[in-house]
This record gives sequence, C-alpha cells and structure tokens, in this order.
Amino acid sequence: MWKNLADSDGDGVNTGLSDPSNLGGFATDYYWSSSEYNSDSAWGQYFVNGTQFLNGKNYPTLRVRAVRAF
Repeated sequence: MWKNLADSDGDGVNTGLSDPSNLGGFATDYYWSSSEYNSDSAWGQYFVNGTQFLNGKNYPTLRVRAVRAF
C-alpha cells in the first residue's frame, strides 16, 4: 500500500492529502500491518516515509486500513 498507493511516484515521501502521488488518501501517520511478528507484537508502517517497525499489540493509537482485494 505504501509503494503502490501512498508513494506512487517513488520519491519516498507522503505529504498527506495534498500530495498528488498519495493515491490512497493516506494520513501522514502510523498504520498497523496485518502481519503478526509474535503473540505480543505486529508490524506497523509509517506513511510519511515508508519506515516499517515492530510494535506491541497493546499500543492502541495506530490507524488501520481495510483491504478487500489487492
């Protein structure tokens, strides 16, 4: 989603809703991934510069994005 939608021009930056390459309308914020690391942690993605990170599942303030088909 980062590569194909939020950073569709490949410049490595998403400046938010005003960014013409932000095809998904992603906020410049942190999002949960659906990929689990272990029973306590899951992967996240920062939609400003594409950084991926591990985060504890009890951290409540990350955004989510429902995906029907990719």
